[in-house]
Amino acid sequence: MLQKRSKFLSTNQLIQKLKYLFLLLMIGSGIKATPIIIKGYITNNSIPAAKGVSVRVQFTQQGDTSVVTDSLGQYEVTINPRLIQGMITASYIDACGRDSIFKTEPFDTSSNRTITINLNGCVPSGFLINGNVSNMPNPYFPLFIKYSLDQFRTQDSVLVDSNGVYSKSIIPNSNGQIEFQLKNCNLNYIKDSANFSIGDTVTKNFNFCGPPENSYYGTVTYNGLPVASNTAFVLRYEYNLTDQKMDFIDTLQLGPSGRFSFLRNSSSDYLIKAMPTDNSQPFTGTYYPSGAIWSAAKSFAIGPHLSDSNELIINLNSKQTSTTGRGIIAGELQIDDNLQIDGYSGVGIHLLNTNGTIVDFKYADASGNFKFENITSGDYLVWLDQCGIPTEPITVTISTNNESVDGLIITGNQLGISYDNFVSVNSTVSNFPDVSVFPNPFSNQLKIQSATKAEITVFNLFGQPIYNLNLLENETNRINTEHWPAGAYIVNVHSKTKDYSIKLLKD
Repeated sequence: MLQKRSKFLSTNQLIQKLKYLFLLLMIGSGIKATPIIIKGYITNNSIPAAKGVSVRVQFTQQGDTSVVTDSLGQYEVTINPRLIQGMITASYIDACGRDSIFKTEPFDTSSNRTITINLNGCVPSGFLINGNVSNMPNPYFPLFIKYSLDQFRTQDSVLVDSNGVYSKSIIPNSNGQIEFQLKNCNLNYIKDSANFSIGDTVTKNFNFCGPPENSYYGTVTYNGLPVASNTAFVLRYEYNLTDQKMDFIDTLQLGPSGRFSFLRNSSSDYLIKAMPTDNSQPFTGTYYPSGAIWSAAKSFAIGPHLSDSNELIINLNSKQTSTTGRGIIAGELQIDDNLQIDGYSGVGIHLLNTNGTIVDFKYADASGNFKFENITSGDYLVWLDQCGIPTEPITVTISTNNESVDGLIITGNQLGISYDNFVSVNSTVSNFPDVSVFPNPFSNQLKIQSATKAEITVFNLFGQPIYNLNLLENETNRINTEHWPAGAYIVNVHSKTKDYSIKLLKD
Protein backbone atom coordinates (compact mmCIF):
# COMPACT_ATOMS: atom_id res chain seq x y z
CA MET A 1 0.00 0.00 0.00
CA LEU A 2 2.77 2.33 0.91
CA GLN A 3 4.57 1.40 -2.26
CA LYS A 4 1.48 2.28 -4.36
CA ARG A 5 1.07 5.71 -2.63
CA SER A 6 4.72 6.46 -3.12
CA LYS A 7 4.44 5.58 -6.77
CA PHE A 8 1.33 7.85 -7.15
CA LEU A 9 3.09 10.86 -5.65
CA SER A 10 6.03 10.33 -7.90
CA THR A 11 3.71 10.25 -10.93
CA ASN A 12 1.85 13.41 -9.82
CA GLN A 13 5.06 15.29 -9.29
CA LEU A 14 6.23 14.18 -12.69
CA ILE A 15 3.05 15.59 -14.33
CA GLN A 16 3.51 18.94 -12.55
CA LYS A 17 7.09 19.11 -13.74
CA LEU A 18 5.97 18.33 -17.25
CA LYS A 19 3.51 21.29 -17.11
CA TYR A 20 6.25 23.68 -16.11
CA LEU A 21 8.50 22.23 -18.75
CA PHE A 22 5.74 22.71 -21.36
CA LEU A 23 5.27 26.37 -20.27
CA LEU A 24 8.99 26.97 -20.59
CA LEU A 25 8.96 25.36 -23.99
CA MET A 26 6.13 27.69 -25.06
CA ILE A 27 8.06 30.72 -23.86
CA GLY A 28 11.21 29.58 -25.54
CA SER A 29 9.62 28.45 -28.78
CA GLY A 30 7.32 31.54 -29.31
CA ILE A 31 4.14 29.47 -29.62
CA LYS A 32 1.09 31.78 -29.43
CA ALA A 33 -1.43 31.41 -26.66
CA THR A 34 -5.19 31.43 -27.14
CA PRO A 35 -6.62 34.72 -28.59
CA ILE A 36 -8.28 37.08 -26.09
CA ILE A 37 -11.03 39.64 -26.73
CA ILE A 38 -10.44 43.03 -25.12
CA LYS A 39 -13.42 45.36 -24.98
CA GLY A 40 -14.94 48.17 -22.94
CA TYR A 41 -16.50 51.63 -22.84
CA ILE A 42 -14.68 54.93 -23.08
CA THR A 43 -16.39 57.77 -21.22
CA ASN A 44 -15.61 61.30 -20.11
CA ASN A 45 -17.26 62.10 -16.79
CA SER A 46 -19.57 59.16 -17.55
CA ILE A 47 -20.48 60.64 -20.93
CA PRO A 48 -19.74 58.23 -23.81
CA ALA A 49 -16.79 59.33 -25.89
CA ALA A 50 -17.31 60.46 -29.44
CA LYS A 51 -17.03 58.06 -32.35
CA GLY A 52 -13.47 57.55 -33.57
CA VAL A 53 -11.55 57.99 -30.30
CA SER A 54 -8.35 55.93 -30.53
CA VAL A 55 -7.76 53.30 -27.81
CA ARG A 56 -4.32 51.72 -27.46
CA VAL A 57 -3.99 48.13 -26.18
CA GLN A 58 -0.58 46.85 -25.00
CA PHE A 59 0.23 43.44 -23.54
CA THR A 60 3.18 41.37 -22.34
CA GLN A 61 5.97 40.53 -24.76
CA GLN A 62 5.67 44.00 -26.38
CA GLY A 63 2.32 43.37 -28.00
CA ASP A 64 0.71 46.62 -29.23
CA THR A 65 -2.44 47.41 -31.22
CA SER A 66 -5.10 50.12 -31.47
CA VAL A 67 -8.82 50.40 -32.13
CA VAL A 68 -11.34 53.27 -32.36
CA THR A 69 -14.63 53.71 -30.50
CA ASP A 70 -18.03 53.40 -32.14
CA SER A 71 -20.88 55.92 -31.82
CA LEU A 72 -21.66 54.61 -28.28
CA GLY A 73 -18.10 55.05 -27.07
CA GLN A 74 -17.49 51.28 -27.14
CA TYR A 75 -14.38 49.52 -28.45
CA GLU A 76 -13.43 45.88 -29.04
CA VAL A 77 -10.26 44.23 -30.33
CA THR A 78 -8.86 40.66 -30.40
CA ILE A 79 -5.25 40.15 -29.32
CA ASN A 80 -2.98 37.15 -29.72
CA PRO A 81 -0.53 37.13 -26.84
CA ARG A 82 2.58 34.97 -27.06
CA LEU A 83 2.22 33.95 -23.41
CA ILE A 84 -0.45 32.04 -21.56
CA GLN A 85 -0.29 34.60 -18.73
CA GLY A 86 0.64 38.28 -18.60
CA MET A 87 -0.63 41.85 -18.28
CA ILE A 88 -2.83 43.99 -20.60
CA THR A 89 -2.95 47.81 -20.56
CA ALA A 90 -5.64 49.88 -22.35
CA SER A 91 -5.23 53.67 -22.67
CA TYR A 92 -6.55 56.78 -24.49
CA ILE A 93 -6.16 60.57 -24.46
CA ASP A 94 -9.20 62.04 -22.73
CA ALA A 95 -11.33 64.92 -23.99
CA CYS A 96 -9.33 67.43 -21.97
CA GLY A 97 -6.43 66.60 -24.23
CA ARG A 98 -3.96 66.66 -21.36
CA ASP A 99 -3.87 63.16 -19.82
CA SER A 100 -3.47 59.59 -20.95
CA ILE A 101 -6.09 57.55 -19.10
CA PHE A 102 -5.04 53.90 -18.68
CA LYS A 103 -5.87 50.73 -16.79
CA THR A 104 -3.97 47.42 -16.50
CA GLU A 105 -5.50 43.94 -16.03
CA PRO A 106 -3.92 40.45 -15.85
CA PHE A 107 -4.74 37.78 -18.40
CA ASP A 108 -4.60 33.99 -18.37
CA THR A 109 -5.58 32.24 -21.55
CA SER A 110 -6.46 29.11 -19.64
CA SER A 111 -9.31 30.79 -17.78
CA ASN A 112 -10.46 34.09 -19.32
CA ARG A 113 -11.09 34.49 -23.03
CA THR A 114 -12.73 37.97 -22.76
CA ILE A 115 -11.49 40.87 -20.66
CA THR A 116 -13.45 44.09 -20.13
CA ILE A 117 -11.50 47.30 -19.49
CA ASN A 118 -13.58 50.47 -19.10
CA LEU A 119 -11.85 53.86 -19.07
CA ASN A 120 -13.23 57.19 -17.83
CA GLY A 121 -11.58 60.58 -18.42
CA CYS A 122 -12.57 64.21 -17.97
CA VAL A 123 -14.89 66.57 -19.86
CA PRO A 124 -12.99 69.80 -20.46
CA SER A 125 -14.14 73.12 -19.14
CA GLY A 126 -13.86 76.02 -21.60
CA PHE A 127 -14.68 79.69 -21.78
CA LEU A 128 -17.05 81.82 -23.86
CA ILE A 129 -16.30 84.69 -26.23
CA ASN A 130 -19.10 87.01 -27.33
CA GLY A 131 -19.86 90.57 -28.26
CA ASN A 132 -21.40 92.96 -30.75
CA VAL A 133 -20.16 94.53 -33.99
CA SER A 134 -21.62 97.98 -34.66
CA ASN A 135 -21.87 99.84 -37.99
CA MET A 136 -22.27 96.61 -39.90
CA PRO A 137 -21.89 96.52 -43.70
CA ASN A 138 -24.95 97.47 -45.71
CA PRO A 139 -25.98 95.31 -47.45
CA TYR A 140 -24.88 92.60 -45.02
CA PHE A 141 -22.34 90.02 -46.11
CA PRO A 142 -20.71 87.20 -44.07
CA LEU A 143 -18.38 88.73 -41.52
CA PHE A 144 -15.92 86.77 -39.39
CA ILE A 145 -13.85 87.64 -36.34
CA LYS A 146 -10.55 85.76 -36.24
CA TYR A 147 -9.12 84.62 -32.91
CA SER A 148 -6.03 82.79 -31.73
CA LEU A 149 -4.70 81.27 -28.50
CA ASP A 150 -1.07 81.17 -29.68
CA GLN A 151 -0.36 84.61 -31.19
CA PHE A 152 -1.81 83.58 -34.55
CA ARG A 153 0.55 80.71 -35.20
CA THR A 154 -2.79 78.95 -35.55
CA GLN A 155 -6.21 80.58 -35.72
CA ASP A 156 -9.94 80.00 -35.91
CA SER A 157 -12.92 82.29 -36.50
CA VAL A 158 -16.45 83.01 -35.33
CA LEU A 159 -19.29 84.19 -37.59
CA VAL A 160 -21.01 87.51 -36.87
CA ASP A 161 -24.74 87.35 -37.60
CA SER A 162 -26.74 90.00 -39.47
CA ASN A 163 -27.55 91.74 -36.17
CA GLY A 164 -23.87 92.13 -35.38
CA VAL A 165 -23.87 89.50 -32.61
CA TYR A 166 -21.30 86.72 -32.21
CA SER A 167 -20.77 84.00 -29.59
CA LYS A 168 -18.65 80.85 -29.35
CA SER A 169 -17.43 78.37 -26.70
CA ILE A 170 -13.71 77.63 -26.84
CA ILE A 171 -11.94 74.63 -25.29
CA PRO A 172 -8.37 75.57 -24.35
CA ASN A 173 -5.66 73.38 -22.84
CA SER A 174 -5.11 75.82 -19.99
CA ASN A 175 -5.63 79.41 -18.90
CA GLY A 176 -4.02 81.94 -21.21
CA GLN A 177 -4.53 84.88 -23.58
CA ILE A 178 -6.84 85.17 -26.60
CA GLU A 179 -6.23 87.62 -29.45
CA PHE A 180 -8.84 89.00 -31.86
CA GLN A 181 -8.65 90.42 -35.39
CA LEU A 182 -11.43 91.97 -37.48
CA LYS A 183 -10.83 93.47 -40.94
CA ASN A 184 -12.95 96.60 -40.97
CA CYS A 185 -14.58 98.56 -43.77
CA ASN A 186 -11.36 100.51 -44.34
CA LEU A 187 -9.50 97.23 -44.99
CA ASN A 188 -7.51 97.66 -41.78
CA TYR A 189 -7.34 95.12 -38.95
CA ILE A 190 -8.91 96.01 -35.62
CA LYS A 191 -6.89 94.09 -33.02
CA ASP A 192 -7.64 93.31 -29.39
CA SER A 193 -6.69 90.74 -26.76
CA ALA A 194 -7.71 89.53 -23.30
CA ASN A 195 -6.50 87.16 -20.59
CA PHE A 196 -8.87 84.32 -19.72
CA SER A 197 -9.35 81.52 -17.19
CA ILE A 198 -11.40 78.38 -17.59
CA GLY A 199 -15.06 79.25 -17.08
CA ASP A 200 -14.68 82.94 -18.02
CA THR A 201 -16.82 84.92 -20.45
CA VAL A 202 -14.74 87.30 -22.58
CA THR A 203 -16.80 90.09 -24.19
CA LYS A 204 -15.30 92.20 -26.97
CA ASN A 205 -17.24 94.76 -29.01
CA PHE A 206 -16.05 96.11 -32.36
CA ASN A 207 -16.91 99.07 -34.59
CA PHE A 208 -16.83 97.80 -38.17
CA CYS A 209 -16.96 101.25 -39.77
CA GLY A 210 -15.57 103.64 -37.21
CA PRO A 211 -13.66 106.75 -38.29
CA PRO A 212 -10.07 105.72 -39.08
CA GLU A 213 -7.51 107.43 -36.87
CA ASN A 214 -5.80 110.50 -38.36
CA SER A 215 -7.28 109.79 -41.78
CA TYR A 216 -9.66 111.16 -44.35
CA TYR A 217 -12.35 108.65 -45.21
CA GLY A 218 -15.51 108.27 -47.22
CA THR A 219 -17.99 106.00 -48.96
CA VAL A 220 -18.79 105.63 -52.65
CA THR A 221 -22.51 105.08 -53.20
CA TYR A 222 -24.92 104.53 -56.07
CA ASN A 223 -28.66 105.04 -55.69
CA GLY A 224 -28.04 105.65 -52.00
CA LEU A 225 -26.35 102.28 -51.38
CA PRO A 226 -22.62 101.52 -51.06
CA VAL A 227 -21.10 100.13 -54.26
CA ALA A 228 -19.39 96.75 -54.32
CA SER A 229 -15.61 96.90 -54.03
CA ASN A 230 -15.10 95.31 -57.47
CA THR A 231 -17.29 97.84 -59.33
CA ALA A 232 -15.46 101.11 -58.65
CA PHE A 233 -12.20 102.60 -57.45
CA VAL A 234 -10.98 106.01 -56.30
CA LEU A 235 -8.24 108.18 -57.82
CA ARG A 236 -6.49 110.58 -55.45
CA TYR A 237 -4.83 113.81 -56.57
CA GLU A 238 -2.93 116.29 -54.42
CA TYR A 239 -2.63 120.00 -55.14
CA ASN A 240 0.87 121.13 -56.07
CA LEU A 241 1.00 124.74 -54.92
CA THR A 242 4.30 125.44 -56.68
CA ASP A 243 3.12 124.30 -60.12
CA GLN A 244 -0.54 125.11 -59.39
CA LYS A 245 -1.84 121.80 -60.63
CA MET A 246 -3.09 118.49 -59.39
CA ASP A 247 -0.54 115.69 -59.05
CA PHE A 248 -1.76 112.10 -59.19
CA ILE A 249 -0.90 110.30 -55.93
CA ASP A 250 -2.41 106.84 -56.00
CA THR A 251 -5.41 104.61 -56.65
CA LEU A 252 -7.49 103.72 -53.59
CA GLN A 253 -9.23 100.36 -53.64
CA LEU A 254 -12.67 100.24 -52.06
CA GLY A 255 -13.23 98.12 -49.02
CA PRO A 256 -16.46 96.57 -47.75
CA SER A 257 -19.44 98.93 -47.91
CA GLY A 258 -17.73 101.04 -50.57
CA ARG A 259 -15.32 102.58 -48.06
CA PHE A 260 -11.94 104.22 -48.66
CA SER A 261 -9.48 106.12 -46.48
CA PHE A 262 -6.00 107.63 -46.51
CA LEU A 263 -3.77 109.37 -43.99
CA ARG A 264 -4.55 112.99 -43.26
CA ASN A 265 -2.19 115.77 -44.32
CA SER A 266 -3.67 119.07 -43.23
CA SER A 267 -1.30 121.06 -45.41
CA SER A 268 -2.60 119.52 -48.64
CA ASP A 269 -5.79 119.79 -50.65
CA TYR A 270 -7.04 116.78 -52.54
CA LEU A 271 -9.22 115.90 -55.48
CA ILE A 272 -11.07 112.61 -55.08
CA LYS A 273 -12.50 110.88 -58.15
CA ALA A 274 -14.66 107.77 -57.99
CA MET A 275 -14.56 105.81 -61.25
CA PRO A 276 -16.34 102.69 -62.54
CA THR A 277 -14.07 99.70 -63.12
CA ASP A 278 -15.33 99.23 -66.69
CA ASN A 279 -17.99 100.29 -69.20
CA SER A 280 -20.47 97.66 -68.01
CA GLN A 281 -21.23 99.48 -64.74
CA PRO A 282 -24.58 101.35 -64.59
CA PHE A 283 -23.03 104.50 -63.12
CA THR A 284 -20.66 107.15 -64.43
CA GLY A 285 -17.39 108.53 -63.15
CA THR A 286 -17.33 111.45 -60.72
CA TYR A 287 -18.59 114.58 -62.44
CA TYR A 288 -17.91 118.14 -61.27
CA PRO A 289 -19.73 120.22 -63.89
CA SER A 290 -18.50 123.59 -62.68
CA GLY A 291 -16.06 122.66 -59.96
CA ALA A 292 -16.60 122.69 -56.24
CA ILE A 293 -14.54 125.29 -54.43
CA TRP A 294 -13.33 123.87 -51.15
CA SER A 295 -12.89 127.15 -49.33
CA ALA A 296 -13.77 130.74 -50.19
CA ALA A 297 -10.56 131.87 -48.52
CA LYS A 298 -8.39 129.24 -50.21
CA SER A 299 -9.79 128.45 -53.64
CA PHE A 300 -6.96 126.25 -54.84
CA ALA A 301 -8.85 123.10 -55.65
CA ILE A 302 -11.89 121.57 -57.27
CA GLY A 303 -13.73 118.59 -55.90
CA PRO A 304 -14.79 117.33 -52.47
CA HIS A 305 -12.88 118.96 -49.64
CA LEU A 306 -11.47 116.68 -46.96
CA SER A 307 -10.42 119.25 -44.40
CA ASP A 308 -12.32 117.83 -41.44
CA SER A 309 -13.17 114.47 -39.89
CA ASN A 310 -16.61 114.14 -41.45
CA GLU A 311 -17.23 111.24 -43.78
CA LEU A 312 -17.23 112.11 -47.48
CA ILE A 313 -20.12 110.58 -49.42
CA ILE A 314 -19.56 110.35 -53.19
CA ASN A 315 -22.85 109.39 -54.82
CA LEU A 316 -22.33 108.30 -58.42
CA ASN A 317 -24.74 109.30 -61.18
CA SER A 318 -26.81 106.85 -63.21
CA LYS A 319 -26.39 106.49 -66.94
CA GLN A 320 -29.50 107.71 -68.77
CA THR A 321 -28.85 105.79 -71.98
CA SER A 322 -31.95 105.17 -74.08
CA THR A 323 -32.74 101.72 -75.47
CA THR A 324 -34.86 103.10 -78.31
CA GLY A 325 -32.59 105.70 -79.90
CA ARG A 326 -30.77 105.03 -83.15
CA GLY A 327 -28.12 107.71 -82.87
CA ILE A 328 -24.37 107.05 -82.67
CA ILE A 329 -21.61 109.38 -81.47
CA ALA A 330 -18.08 108.07 -81.99
CA GLY A 331 -14.55 109.31 -82.24
CA GLU A 332 -10.98 109.08 -81.06
CA LEU A 333 -9.27 110.26 -77.90
CA GLN A 334 -5.76 111.69 -78.32
CA ILE A 335 -3.75 112.32 -75.17
CA ASP A 336 -0.60 114.45 -75.20
CA ASP A 337 2.63 112.69 -74.28
CA ASN A 338 2.96 114.77 -71.12
CA LEU A 339 -0.29 113.21 -69.86
CA GLN A 340 0.72 109.59 -70.52
CA ILE A 341 1.17 109.00 -66.82
CA ASP A 342 -0.75 107.23 -64.07
CA GLY A 343 -4.00 108.91 -63.16
CA TYR A 344 -4.31 110.87 -66.42
CA SER A 345 -4.08 108.40 -69.29
CA GLY A 346 -6.91 106.32 -67.81
CA VAL A 347 -9.54 108.93 -68.58
CA GLY A 348 -13.22 108.57 -69.36
CA ILE A 349 -15.60 110.48 -71.59
CA HIS A 350 -18.94 111.92 -70.47
CA LEU A 351 -21.91 112.40 -72.76
CA LEU A 352 -24.15 115.18 -71.43
CA ASN A 353 -27.34 116.76 -72.62
CA THR A 354 -27.62 120.56 -72.82
CA ASN A 355 -29.06 120.65 -69.29
CA GLY A 356 -25.82 119.17 -67.95
CA THR A 357 -27.39 115.80 -67.13
CA ILE A 358 -25.14 112.81 -67.74
CA VAL A 359 -26.48 110.55 -70.46
CA ASP A 360 -23.63 108.06 -70.69
CA PHE A 361 -20.00 107.47 -69.75
CA LYS A 362 -17.38 105.47 -71.62
CA TYR A 363 -13.74 104.57 -71.35
CA ALA A 364 -11.87 104.77 -74.62
CA ASP A 365 -10.36 101.46 -75.70
CA ALA A 366 -6.63 100.74 -75.99
CA SER A 367 -6.51 102.49 -79.37
CA GLY A 368 -8.30 105.58 -78.05
CA ASN A 369 -11.61 104.84 -79.80
CA PHE A 370 -14.97 105.42 -78.14
CA LYS A 371 -18.62 105.05 -79.18
CA PHE A 372 -21.97 106.04 -77.66
CA GLU A 373 -24.99 104.18 -79.07
CA ASN A 374 -28.79 104.21 -78.79
CA ILE A 375 -28.81 108.02 -78.69
CA THR A 376 -32.14 109.80 -79.17
CA SER A 377 -32.46 113.00 -81.19
CA GLY A 378 -31.19 116.15 -79.49
CA ASP A 379 -28.16 118.27 -78.69
CA TYR A 380 -25.32 116.74 -76.68
CA LEU A 381 -21.98 117.69 -75.14
CA VAL A 382 -19.06 115.28 -75.40
CA TRP A 383 -16.71 116.01 -72.52
CA LEU A 384 -13.28 114.58 -71.74
CA ASP A 385 -12.86 113.82 -68.05
CA GLN A 386 -9.37 115.13 -67.31
CA CYS A 387 -8.67 114.69 -63.62
CA GLY A 388 -12.24 115.70 -62.88
CA ILE A 389 -11.68 119.26 -64.06
CA PRO A 390 -14.19 120.71 -66.56
CA THR A 391 -12.79 121.16 -70.07
CA GLU A 392 -14.36 122.61 -73.18
CA PRO A 393 -16.95 120.12 -74.48
CA ILE A 394 -17.71 119.32 -78.12
CA THR A 395 -21.30 120.05 -79.16
CA VAL A 396 -23.01 117.34 -81.22
CA THR A 397 -26.53 117.26 -82.67
CA ILE A 398 -28.37 114.00 -83.39
CA SER A 399 -31.46 114.19 -85.60
CA THR A 400 -33.46 111.99 -87.97
CA ASN A 401 -31.38 113.43 -90.79
CA ASN A 402 -28.10 113.02 -88.93
CA GLU A 403 -28.24 109.90 -86.76
CA SER A 404 -24.52 109.13 -86.83
CA VAL A 405 -21.74 111.51 -85.87
CA ASP A 406 -18.30 109.96 -85.96
CA GLY A 407 -14.75 111.09 -86.46
CA LEU A 408 -14.73 113.30 -83.37
CA ILE A 409 -11.21 114.05 -82.16
CA ILE A 410 -10.83 114.83 -78.47
CA THR A 411 -7.39 116.01 -77.37
CA GLY A 412 -6.23 115.95 -73.78
CA ASN A 413 -3.60 118.38 -72.55
CA GLN A 414 -2.41 120.07 -69.38
CA LEU A 415 -4.48 123.18 -70.02
CA GLY A 416 -7.65 121.31 -69.20
CA ILE A 417 -6.55 120.29 -65.74
CA SER A 418 -5.09 123.42 -64.24
CA TYR A 419 -4.85 127.20 -64.28
CA ASP A 420 -8.03 129.25 -64.57
CA ASN A 421 -10.46 126.34 -64.34
CA PHE A 422 -8.36 124.71 -61.67
CA VAL A 423 -8.00 127.61 -59.25
CA SER A 424 -11.66 128.52 -59.72
CA VAL A 425 -11.15 132.26 -60.19
CA ASN A 426 -12.93 134.88 -62.22
CA SER A 427 -11.06 135.46 -65.48
CA THR A 428 -12.44 139.00 -66.03
CA VAL A 429 -9.68 141.58 -65.61
CA SER A 430 -12.05 144.30 -64.37
CA ASN A 431 -12.56 142.35 -61.14
CA PHE A 432 -8.82 142.64 -60.36
CA PRO A 433 -7.74 146.26 -60.95
CA ASP A 434 -4.28 145.69 -59.43
CA VAL A 435 -3.07 143.98 -62.65
CA SER A 436 -4.14 144.73 -66.24
CA VAL A 437 -3.15 142.73 -69.35
CA PHE A 438 -4.01 144.18 -72.79
CA PRO A 439 -4.88 144.09 -75.62
CA ASN A 440 -7.01 140.98 -75.70
CA PRO A 441 -6.97 139.57 -78.34
CA PHE A 442 -3.33 140.50 -78.98
CA SER A 443 -0.97 140.17 -81.93
CA ASN A 444 2.72 141.07 -81.57
CA GLN A 445 2.83 142.72 -78.18
CA LEU A 446 1.33 142.46 -74.71
CA LYS A 447 1.28 145.14 -72.03
CA ILE A 448 1.06 144.26 -68.35
CA GLN A 449 0.46 146.96 -65.75
CA SER A 450 0.53 146.29 -62.03
CA ALA A 451 -0.63 148.49 -59.15
CA THR A 452 1.11 146.20 -56.66
CA LYS A 453 3.97 143.74 -56.51
CA ALA A 454 3.10 140.60 -58.46
CA GLU A 455 4.63 137.51 -60.00
CA ILE A 456 3.44 136.84 -63.56
CA THR A 457 3.64 133.53 -65.43
CA VAL A 458 2.31 132.98 -68.96
CA PHE A 459 1.32 129.46 -70.06
CA ASN A 460 0.73 128.19 -73.57
CA LEU A 461 -2.09 125.95 -74.80
CA PHE A 462 -0.32 122.85 -73.47
CA GLY A 463 0.10 124.23 -69.98
CA GLN A 464 3.80 124.91 -70.39
CA PRO A 465 5.25 128.09 -68.81
CA ILE A 466 6.73 130.27 -71.57
CA TYR A 467 7.31 133.62 -69.86
CA ASN A 468 7.98 134.78 -66.28
CA LEU A 469 8.43 138.23 -64.78
CA ASN A 470 8.19 140.04 -61.47
CA LEU A 471 6.44 143.41 -61.46
CA LEU A 472 7.00 146.17 -58.96
CA GLU A 473 4.29 148.49 -57.72
CA ASN A 474 2.94 150.76 -60.52
CA GLU A 475 5.21 149.09 -63.12
CA THR A 476 4.37 148.49 -66.81
CA ASN A 477 6.05 145.78 -68.84
CA ARG A 478 5.86 145.12 -72.59
CA ILE A 479 6.27 141.58 -73.93
CA ASN A 480 7.24 140.84 -77.52
CA THR A 481 4.83 138.12 -78.70
CA GLU A 482 5.68 138.19 -82.40
CA HIS A 483 6.91 134.61 -82.43
CA TRP A 484 4.16 133.16 -80.24
CA PRO A 485 1.83 130.78 -82.12
CA ALA A 486 -1.78 131.84 -82.50
CA GLY A 487 -4.13 130.38 -79.91
CA ALA A 488 -5.14 130.56 -76.26
CA TYR A 489 -2.87 131.59 -73.41
CA ILE A 490 -3.22 131.86 -69.66
CA VAL A 491 -1.63 134.60 -67.56
CA ASN A 492 -1.28 133.53 -63.96
CA VAL A 493 -1.03 136.35 -61.40
CA HIS A 494 0.37 135.82 -57.92
CA SER A 495 0.27 138.79 -55.54
CA LYS A 496 0.25 139.18 -51.80
CA THR A 497 -3.52 139.62 -51.81
CA LYS A 498 -4.83 137.36 -54.61
CA ASP A 499 -4.01 134.50 -56.96
CA TYR A 500 -5.94 134.36 -60.21
CA SER A 501 -5.71 133.72 -63.94
CA ILE A 502 -6.57 135.67 -67.06
CA LYS A 503 -7.49 134.14 -70.42
CA LEU A 504 -5.91 135.65 -73.53
CA LEU A 505 -6.17 134.95 -77.24
CA LYS A 506 -3.59 135.67 -79.95
CA ASP A 507 -4.90 136.35 -83.43
